[in-house]
Amino acid sequence: MEKELTSANRLIIPAEFKPVTSIPYDSTTERRRDYMRDQTLRLADDLRGTGVYIKMGSVLRACGYGLVEEIHERGLGVFADLRLQDESIIMSTDGFLLGEVRPEIVSVSCFTGTRAMETLKGALPDTEILGVPVIPGLGIDELEAIHGDLSRRAAIGNLVTFAIRAGLDGVLLLEPNDLSYMLQIVRTVFLGMGSDLSSEHACHVVAEDSILSTNPASVIHRGARRVIVSPTIMQVSNRRELVMRMIEGLEEQVARTA
Repeated sequence: MEKELTSANRLIIPAEFKPVTSIPYDSTTERRRDYMRDQTLRLADDLRGTGVYIKMGSVLRACGYGLVEEIHERGLGVFADLRLQDESIIMSTDGFLLGEVRPEIVSVSCFTGTRAMETLKGALPDTEILGVPVIPGLGIDELEAIHGDLSRRAAIGNLVTFAIRAGLDGVLLLEPNDLSYMLQIVRTVFLGMGSDLSSEHACHVVAEDSILSTNPASVIHRGARRVIVSPTIMQVSNRRELVMRMIEGLEEQVARTA
């Protein structure tokens, strides 16, 4: 059964640092991971009590799962964007350890295969597990090496099929410029699989990195369940005010479509 989302729950704020070499720090007094942890908790403090989700990847790997509990203490949800990929026995261990801190969402690479994804979902039945069918940045030659003679559309469709067969809660689309194209693929696969999970409710979309939109409702309107805003929000001074405007925009969008 799908979880009923508030407007705040639909908004995911990334705690990301790109590139890590640009992080200002004094090597004699601190480590880069200490700086990243501090900045992530400052972000959480700024957004305390809003109910939005904080997306963590590298900082979670570097600082440990205890960071999830610290985010929860601030009245926020957690998206553990780990894009896990391993054999089933390792996935079982990962699921057990993540289950101790209970992030609301966890991502897994669809390349890991149906059995491993099933194992992860079985270990985390109350967590939304999102499959990642496409990693941005792969060149055409690399895609051909991985997928052989399959078209890009067919290859993505196969990976989405793996996620459905594994019983995952949705897919994470990382190419916002291709949103319509990707949604069409997902809908086609869901229809062919006879899935009872609505494709519109299964798609989670990343906003364009170059744009910090105050209207993520437009992405939701186009067919996404949630939207991840640009990582540039880490550099914004009035981010609580900005996030509250985004939540208001989402509430207005929901009201118009109700």
